[in-house]
Amino acid sequence: MRSERRLRRLVLPDGTVHRWTVRHRHRDDGPCAEVLTLHRDGSRTRIVFPGTGGAYGHSGLVGDGRGHTVNLHEPGVVRAFAVEVLRRGAPVT
Repeated sequence: MRSERRLRRLVLPDGTVHRWTVRHRHRDDGPCAEVLTLHRDGSRTRIVFPGTGGAYGHSGLVGDGRGHTVNLHEPGVVRAFAVEVLRRGAPVT
């Protein structure tokens, strides 16, 4: 069984190598959240997906409220988010 806390390797289309992890976060003052963290060269970028407070799903499951869901434990999904973050100009460095 794989450790959910270990950093996994991700290669983006431009050849840069990143590490990533997904965590489920609980807060006393609000709903749970799924947190995708991308690491590269000692820096990190976090993408937080707030929960709805009413739906239950597996770790890493996030949705858009219109019935579309993705699994943040899938490398292809993480790659798509990382590419979009870079396209929007946010640093994943």
